Amino acid sequence: MWEKHKITIVIIGGAIVIVLLFVLLFWPGANNPPPKNSGSAAPAAASGSVPQSATSAPVPANIVVPNEGDKNVPQNVAVPQVQGTAAPSSNASYRQFSISADNNEFIPTTVIVKKGDTVDLEITAVDKNYDFTQPDYGLAVVLTKGKTQKIQFQATMSGKFTFYCVSCGSSAKGPVGYIVVTE
Repeated sequence: MWEKHKITIVIIGGAIVIVLLFVLLFWPGANNPPPKNSGSAAPAAASGSVPQSATSAPVPANIVVPNEGDKNVPQNVAVPQVQGTAAPSSNASYRQFSISADNNEFIPTTVIVKKGDTVDLEITAVDKNYDFTQPDYGLAVVLTKGKTQKIQFQATMSGKFTFYCVSCGSSAKGPVGYIVVTE
């Protein structure tokens, strides 16, 4: 009888630990550093863009959205492996990108798409477990070593959005990347 109680206590304790880890790692806003004060007021959000947060910023000037097969793009910018029309009679595209998490880096670090695009990120954790977190789009996915995880979302807000690995130390310490959504 005592053995049954031990097993029950271990199971309950394990469940509590799992719930606490989930809350610490994936609760919205947990482990997100406060925005750094640059000494000037943040610009007002443009129509159709997300309000400024610690993980979002305005779209940088002169951003070019790469297309499938493009060769003249900066090394840190992902080129879509697959690209097509998102839906009939739509100007939006479907864009599929491959990213790796290796040696505490996301490679490439930047994905650039147009507002309205359907974005498909296929992320492979090469050397250890990682996670992929982007709070403005509500993305939080565990990346298991040696496996590829698919993350799909529609780019509904324009801006430059930081993604990072919470379990690696959040955006301050871990691998960091960017999703740039142009108008």
